[in-house]
Amino acid sequence: MSQDFVTTLRVQLRDAAEREARKGPLRRALPNPRPLLLVGALAAAAVAVALAVGTLNTTRQAPTTRAPQIVARLAVADQGGALSSAYGSLWTYDNTGVLRLGPDGSIVARIPIPGDINDAYAGTGGMWAMTDDHLYRIDPRTNRIAARIPLPPPSRSFTAVSTDRAVWAVNSDLALQIDLATNRTGRRVSLDRGGEAPSGFAAEPGRVYMLRRDGLLETLDSRTFGRTALIRPELNDPLVGAAHGEIFQQAGAGMSAADARTGKLLWRTNLGTRSVNGVIEGLGALWVQGTPVTGSRDQLWKLDPRTGTVLAALKLPDFGTSSMVTAQGRVWIMSSGGKLTAIR
Repeated sequence: MSQDFVTTLRVQLRDAAEREARKGPLRRALPNPRPLLLVGALAAAAVAVALAVGTLNTTRQAPTTRAPQIVARLAVADQGGALSSAYGSLWTYDNTGVLRLGPDGSIVARIPIPGDINDAYAGTGGMWAMTDDHLYRIDPRTNRIAARIPLPPPSRSFTAVSTDRAVWAVNSDLALQIDLATNRTGRRVSLDRGGEAPSGFAAEPGRVYMLRRDGLLETLDSRTFGRTALIRPELNDPLVGAAHGEIFQQAGAGMSAADARTGKLLWRTNLGTRSVNGVIEGLGALWVQGTPVTGSRDQLWKLDPRTGTVLAALKLPDFGTSSMVTAQGRVWIMSSGGKLTAIR
């Protein structure tokens, strides 16, 4: 499995929790009040990030026509990393450890982590930081390490995945559940299909979509990773996101949406992109960060998620994105170079 696949997996499994968080505060009880003292605080505040799941929200906000504008830009990290929103904060990391950011994007706390961080997400059970050989659990109440969980080699291939009342370490072959009560690895679910690794993942509350190399799309229960449906989408293009029972794919120089139950193509939009670098639905729109074929600056497109109609476009000051989230009424983009841009 290539490192490029791991990077793509991390980007694709990022935005589901933002839709879950917008439903209001979540109260998630952890299975056992021991061995960690942080459980009481987490049960009241935990917000799932990366693969946040729960009851599927079937209503969709009507898109607004307001053109997006950049309202803030900060140099946060030495290079772009995962960005998540939970516990009233934004979270990311750099080579010193985990960074907790305030509502304006400024750094309010640094949590040192031994070793280089490969991935980090805030979600069910706390803030999770993954190094070459351990998964670190951080108490968001105290900003301190609460547990160190050894991972099987090669640990670098895993990404941290937070689901409804569960945390997983996932790569293209395996989903490895973390027992929140004991802080140990537990249930293992194979993602291998006839010796072929999946070609892409996307997620929404309650569901994980896995696009296989044979062109079939599996729907998995996000709490158990068990298969609930199997269909063949009309297009066999890269999977870049999901929301409200639809999957989004990079289609040629643009985007497409398909019904995740039937595979039927719903719409297709030409954006003139050479690559789609990030996709997230929120604030009444589908936001697409991409690189135009003209070679000009990267852009952020605002689409109507129901039709794919382009509502607005905004040139961005930085190339690439390692992560996108919506929080505090803004779209936050972390560039590959560690610059954080807020757009409203």
